[in-house]
Amino acid sequence: MLRVLCQTNRSIRSLKFINVQNRYSNKKILPSLIVSRRLQSTTQNAEQNLKTPISKNPTNRSPPPSGDNSFKKLLVVFTSGALAYFAISYYLEKRKGKEITFEINYQSNNLPGEVKPSKSLNRGKNPGNIKITLYQYVTCPFCCKVRAYLDYYGFTYDIVEVNSINKAQLDFSGYKRVPTLAIQIPSKTNPDEYDPNILQLNESSVIVSALETFRLDPSSPLSQIIKYYEPMEANSKDKSDFINKYFVMLHSDKMTDGKNVSERKDERDWRQWVDSKFIHVISPNVYRTVNETLAAFDWYDQVGDWQSNFSNFQRGSIKYIGSLVMYILGKSLKRKYNLKEDVRISMYDFCDEWVNSLNGTFRGGSKPNLADLALYGAISSYEGCEAFQDMITHSKIKNWFESCKDHVENSKGSFYLNNPSQLSDIQVKQNQEAEKSKSETKRQKKFILF
Repeated sequence: MLRVLCQTNRSIRSLKFINVQNRYSNKKILPSLIVSRRLQSTTQNAEQNLKTPISKNPTNRSPPPSGDNSFKKLLVVFTSGALAYFAISYYLEKRKGKEITFEINYQSNNLPGEVKPSKSLNRGKNPGNIKITLYQYVTCPFCCKVRAYLDYYGFTYDIVEVNSINKAQLDFSGYKRVPTLAIQIPSKTNPDEYDPNILQLNESSVIVSALETFRLDPSSPLSQIIKYYEPMEANSKDKSDFINKYFVMLHSDKMTDGKNVSERKDERDWRQWVDSKFIHVISPNVYRTVNETLAAFDWYDQVGDWQSNFSNFQRGSIKYIGSLVMYILGKSLKRKYNLKEDVRISMYDFCDEWVNSLNGTFRGGSKPNLADLALYGAISSYEGCEAFQDMITHSKIKNWFESCKDHVENSKGSFYLNNPSQLSDIQVKQNQEAEKSKSETKRQKKFILF
C-alpha cells in the first residue's frame, strides 16, 4: 500500500513539473510530446500484431459492408413466427388430451385407410356402378384436372383431402403423390357390395384417359384397362411417367364419341401442352412474392375446409412450411423453364396462344374435350389468387374460361356419362342446323354457276 502511494505521489509531481515547463516554454514541448506518444502507440500496436498469430479461418476477418438485408430480415421474422405458432398450437393440442387424428371408420368399410371423406358428390349411378374416391390437395393443378373431368361428366365420387406434410391418408398406398384414385368394383357374388380389392390409378392424365376409356365402353373390365397405362420403368423407384397416358384406348367398334383421328391427335397434343408448358407457369405466378404466397395459402385454407379436416397444428404446418417451400419452388421453376423476368407475361402469352388456336368456343367445338377440361382444371387451381385476376384482365382467356366453367359446374356432359354412343337433343338440333346450312350453301353455289 505504501509503495502505491509513493508511486502516485511521484506521478503527480512529474505532471506538475511538465505543466510548469509548458507554461514557461510557450508550449513548445507539446508537439514533441504528441509525436512521442503516437510513436509509442504505434510501436505497441505493431508488437501486439506480431504476437497475435494469423488465423486461416476466414470467419475471423471483418465482413464486407452488407447491402440490403430486407429479405433476410423478412425470412427471420417469418421463420420465428412460424416456430412460435407451431409451439403454441402443439401446446394447446397437448392440453386437450386428445390424439391428433382425423381417421374414423367409413361407411363402406372397404375404403383404403378407413379415412372419412372430406366431401361426397352424389350425382347418380357411375358406369359399371363403380365407387370412386379421389385423394387430393384441393388446389393442386393436377387434382383440379381430374375433378374437372369428373364434374363435367357428372361422376359420383368421394374426396379425401390429404395432409401435404405427413400424407397420412395415403398410408395404404406405396404411391405418395396426388391425385390418387381408389376405385371399388361391385362384388360378383353380391352386386350391392363392393369387392375388397382396390383398383388404384395414379397421375392425372392416366386417370382421365383410363376413365374416358371405361366411359366409352363400360363392358371392358377396368382392371384390364388399367394395364394399358403401366409405368414406363416398372423396376425403377422413379415412376414419374406412364405409357400411353394421353391415349384413349379405342379397342372396340362400340367405342365412339364422334371424333376422328385428326381430332384425337389434336386433343392429345394439347393435353400434353398443358402438362409440359402451362402447368410450369402457375407456381412462379401464384408464389411470385411472399405476400401473394401467404394470401394463396389463406385461400387454400378456405376452399379446402382445412378447419374441419385438420387440427390447428396441422393447418399451421401446412400453411407456413408449405408457403416457404412453394415460394422457393416458384423461383426455381422460373429459372428452370426460362420464364420471362416478369412471369406474368409468360402466363399471358400461353393463354393467348391457347385462345388463338381455337376454331370455336372450345377446342372440342361446341363442347369441351379432354384438352379443354385439362386447361380449365389447371387454371381453376388458382382462381382465388391475385395471379388469376391479372390473367383474366390482361389476356384473352376470360370468355373461354367462363364458358368452360359453366359446362363443368353444371355437369353438362352428364348425358354422355351412361350414353356415350348417343347424341343429346341439343346436339341433334345442332347437327340438323349444320346440315341445313351446308345444303343452303350448295344451292347458292349452283345458282351462281347457272
